[in-house]
Amino acid sequence: MSTMIKLLKHIEAERGITEQEIKEAVEFAILQSYKTRSNTTSNLIVDYDLRNNKIKMYIKKMVVDFILDDRFEISIEDALKIDPAIEENEYIFIDYTPDNFDRLAVKTAKEVLGDLLKAKSNAVKAENLSDLEDTIVTGKVIGISRYSYLVKIDEKEAHLPKEEVYSTKSIEVGDLVTAYVSSVHTSNSELVIALTRNHPAFLKYVLEKEVPSLASGAVKLQAIAREAGSRTKIAVFSSDPSIMDVVKEVVGVKGTHIKKVVDWLGEKIDVVLWHPDTTDFIKSALSPAENIIDVIYTDAEDAVVIIPADQLTQAIGGKGQNVRLAAKLTGYKLDLNTPDQAQLKYGYRAKAL
Repeated sequence: MSTMIKLLKHIEAERGITEQEIKEAVEFAILQSYKTRSNTTSNLIVDYDLRNNKIKMYIKKMVVDFILDDRFEISIEDALKIDPAIEENEYIFIDYTPDNFDRLAVKTAKEVLGDLLKAKSNAVKAENLSDLEDTIVTGKVIGISRYSYLVKIDEKEAHLPKEEVYSTKSIEVGDLVTAYVSSVHTSNSELVIALTRNHPAFLKYVLEKEVPSLASGAVKLQAIAREAGSRTKIAVFSSDPSIMDVVKEVVGVKGTHIKKVVDWLGEKIDVVLWHPDTTDFIKSALSPAENIIDVIYTDAEDAVVIIPADQLTQAIGGKGQNVRLAAKLTGYKLDLNTPDQAQLKYGYRAKAL
């Protein structure tokens, strides 16, 4: 058995890369390299005999009676000199192998094989690390670039993009950071562990870490609506009779609990009471607006909210953010109207007192 065959069998057994994968990758790489250097036509074909490390290049042409484009066509007379059995309107493959082309084959094969082995190795690593996905991890910042933080987790390196981080505290090299693993994959043969602090699961982690009643389960986190770096609304609920005010329980005395969450996230946190009754939940979600008059459901996902004129601005919020978050929190598209607006648009009549 030749040395090359032994090597190929070893690679297939140890790394899971077949001869066919190597052959196709080398042929493609050589062809692309040659086309780039020679600016030649697209009808070239490479055949790599990887067991003998020999390469041939062919040019594919149509056999015709009258040539219109000699890059893609060959006369029947010339074709018969190459293959006496060829017929008109058939393709012929003409040896187009340049001198000393075997050296390019060897060089390219080594490069491609190295890339294949690296890609396969990283793919296996990604598969083995797939359990990291959708988990919370803590690592040390070992580098900072213009766009991201390089974080070392155990012996692995992960990337935390700066756009995925909002915090009232700056992050420096040497700091420990906690984040959510959004994906483990390969990109351009490189292993990528992607982190984020914008995912709802990360917010849930921070809330349970800093709010004792959420950590213990005495208070349940029912819904989250977040615009990362700006503002978040959370809906909470408790069936524990000892908790008289669920919202205050979460916020903490003088806001101590929620302030710690704000320090983590760098955004305002609104805590509202979740209700099993949809109308009451919508009214709660539109806090800080008060005294909401009525909620009318126009279909399964749309609700018209009747609200006093002096509360409309509060309900909408700056740039529509409050109503936008309330809609995300409740799952309804909310159309806010004063009683007069609702009467004109929907024929609404206020309920008699």
